[in-house]
Amino acid sequence: MSVLTSKPVQDVPADMLTALLDQAYGKLSNDPMTIDAGLVSALCRDLEVARSGVDIANRLTELYRDERDKLVDKNEDLQRRVAAANTAVAAWDDVIRQCRADKAELEALRGLTVRQADVLEAVRQLAQGWNAKINSGIPQDDAWLALSMAAVELNHVLVGEA
Repeated sequence: MSVLTSKPVQDVPADMLTALLDQAYGKLSNDPMTIDAGLVSALCRDLEVARSGVDIANRLTELYRDERDKLVDKNEDLQRRVAAANTAVAAWDDVIRQCRADKAELEALRGLTVRQADVLEAVRQLAQGWNAKINSGIPQDDAWLALSMAAVELNHVLVGEA
């Protein structure tokens, strides 16, 4: 409690303390003998309490800033982790989409009938035969003849099982 104001020192406005100090200083400079020693002592005590209150407030502010900085660092770390997790999830989504596409393709191939498989095999053989004949140096007319014969065979497979 302030001796002069009967209030806690923290509640005494700074301008009031300054005014009281100015008053004491004025008395001291006007007539050093009339200064009230009790007034000066009370003002000094009030100022010490106020200073220690400021020191405590400054220390609390430092602690608050330290804790805030720690929280900011933790937040940034969490944001980095979330971004990494989101990237991983996106990568897994891509893998899952590709697996589903592959599965659909496999199921489509499993659903082929014997006839469809025969047609695919005939087309493959036709392509291989065509390439082999061209690469072996057979004259172009003979290659076309062989291709035509393979096409007729393919047509028999298609029509024969229709």
